[in-house]
Amino acid sequence: MPVNESDWPVHLQTRLVSGPDAFSALKSECSGLTVLIITSAGFTKRGVVAELKQYLAAATEVLLFDGITPNPELDLLDKLTTQFRPLKPQLLIALGGGSALDAAKVLAQTLVQPDQPDGLLNLHFRQKQPLNWLPSLPLITIPTTAGTGAEVTPFATVWDGIFHKKYSLAHQGMYPVLTILQPQLTLSLPWQETLYTALDTVSHSLETLWNKHNTPVSRNYAVQALELVMQHLESVLTQPDQLKGREQLQKASFLAGLAISINRTAIAHSISYPLTSHYAVPHGLACSFSLPAIIELVMSKQAVSKDIQPLLARLSDWLLQLPLYSELVQYLSWQKLYELVPEMVNPGRADNFVLPVHEQRITQVLQRSEQMAKEQKTTGTI
Repeated sequence: MPVNESDWPVHLQTRLVSGPDAFSALKSECSGLTVLIITSAGFTKRGVVAELKQYLAAATEVLLFDGITPNPELDLLDKLTTQFRPLKPQLLIALGGGSALDAAKVLAQTLVQPDQPDGLLNLHFRQKQPLNWLPSLPLITIPTTAGTGAEVTPFATVWDGIFHKKYSLAHQGMYPVLTILQPQLTLSLPWQETLYTALDTVSHSLETLWNKHNTPVSRNYAVQALELVMQHLESVLTQPDQLKGREQLQKASFLAGLAISINRTAIAHSISYPLTSHYAVPHGLACSFSLPAIIELVMSKQAVSKDIQPLLARLSDWLLQLPLYSELVQYLSWQKLYELVPEMVNPGRADNFVLPVHEQRITQVLQRSEQMAKEQKTTGTI
């Protein structure tokens, strides 16, 4: 079943625009407003920001922050809030991967909050002070990867490098007002980032299928996304300039983002967070190396419906053709992985899994993953 806006969650207010002239939608959105663009330096250097600004001529003023780096840090976001609040932006545009999109979502809320000398996120996450949620600034997302789903979800990840923690800010008010998909923006992605972000789509979709809170709609989104990734990823990895395939990977990311907007994520994400916070394992890889073992677990326990088991079996075979394990050990050893088990039980994610999650179960998943890595005869055909 194709993407159908009438099937979206009733609270989802995001409009989707795609196609070669999608940037034109910005003209009416920015008219008479002070606009703040959140992105990374590479898009300024490659001229994408300059191209974007051509469509913002009707704005009163265009502000720019292009210093976003992977995994937006709590302290940086507090500093940006202090820096841009006096300039009173009225519309945010996020251009980039998941980190830029997450940062902009957070700023859409923190910029409307009263000034906090000690930092709003510092007070909320570290000192556990409640956040009085206010209507967020309108946000337009323009993803330049295909996988995070952040372009359409109502939550954002905030990383705390000082305390090695990961926090989530989530609220229905964080849905973007508009998402623009332009696959041309993903053509410059290197091989690894193309792989890792596509794996993020796969993890979001699978986390939906074994989720206590999934619905017929979210399962449908997830199945569509998985079929698209399996159909198109290999050709994109071997022919990076294949625009049609990249367009389909962006569509898959959007569908998977819709799915987790309904049911959120589960055990694979719970396992992933300490890998990223301690060893900078890219999110898509951190979420996906455990997927074949989790597929085996849920099928052995008959924890998912029979109708999706053939799809899961195909996915497991497909995933094991990818270099999941050889990529993972470039960041940390299996021994160090096991040392993180106590941090892998994240109730906000683990409790969504169809089976109880505890340290013993996670250890079993890791042990089976390590065994699969040893059994794997090749690092992958892709």
